[in-house]
Amino acid sequence: MSTIVFFATIADVPKDHPLYAQRKQQYENALAKVFSYSTPVHGVISETNQETQDLLSLTTYPFASLYNIPTTNVYNCINKSMKEYTSMQLAIPANIQDDTWIIKISGRYLITDDTFFNTVKSAPDRCNVIGRTFGEEDNYVQFYTFYYAMRYKYFKIFVEEHNYVLWAKNIERHLYDFVINRKLYDTTLFVNHLGIYCNIGEDTHFRSF
Repeated sequence: MSTIVFFATIADVPKDHPLYAQRKQQYENALAKVFSYSTPVHGVISETNQETQDLLSLTTYPFASLYNIPTTNVYNCINKSMKEYTSMQLAIPANIQDDTWIIKISGRYLITDDTFFNTVKSAPDRCNVIGRTFGEEDNYVQFYTFYYAMRYKYFKIFVEEHNYVLWAKNIERHLYDFVINRKLYDTTLFVNHLGIYCNIGEDTHFRSF
């Protein structure tokens, strides 16, 4: 069975932000679940240049590695996809075997059941990517990028492009394009249920995926 590690992306919220208390609680609940799997958790926390930065008590969460990015503005990030992609580029963990599963998760979204983790855990050796797509009805297929898995061999290639590739498209489509262009479609496991509770973009309503 291949090794599994989590890679969580986290964006800081200053203490004077109106959503600070809500976001803090979301991160605490979500990360508690991630760490409950007793597998290494790597992370990246960005936008930490606020003097009031104390969203996470880092001593509470035993990250295998946690990369701190004061601001993504210096990397010319003009949208959320570029910020997330750049954060992953800077923080991708090293010294990991190529067949290791990287489960990428957005750090404030709550895993509600173990379905996806167990799917990754039992995936056959020939499988390289696991995730859920959407947009088939519009002929513009994308991956949900708040919770997916990829072998480290390909994940490190996925994040090696310059972030300007996301000026004209979002990271959800970029991931799908990567699977197609790298000829990974036939070794991708497409699932219909992720078992995670979250919202998308600026939507204020949370729902299960």
